[in-house]
Amino acid sequence: MNEGPDRKPAPAHNTPEGRMGPPAPFFGILSTVAAFGLGMGVASYLRDIALLVVLLALTATVIALARITRRSSPRPLWMDGIYWTSWLILAGLVILIARSILT
Repeated sequence: MNEGPDRKPAPAHNTPEGRMGPPAPFFGILSTVAAFGLGMGVASYLRDIALLVVLLALTATVIALARITRRSSPRPLWMDGIYWTSWLILAGLVILIARSILT
């Protein structure tokens, strides 16, 4: 009855076929934030938080990479530790940046 083309499901992201293609837009956003942080180091009035913004971008990159690794099965326990520690570091950096801006 249904003589349309055969449709195959998309390959899973944790297979070699699923990893093909351009990187996620999240990495472009992170590189933009890191470049913005480096650029802020040049401005004298924002120099105090430039390093914090760069660390924020690097921590977010670690979180993104850890999320990709956590999809595999079985999931290593040390990767969970890195993942949640990165979230704590990220929260601390956001608080430090907000405090530096507000005071």
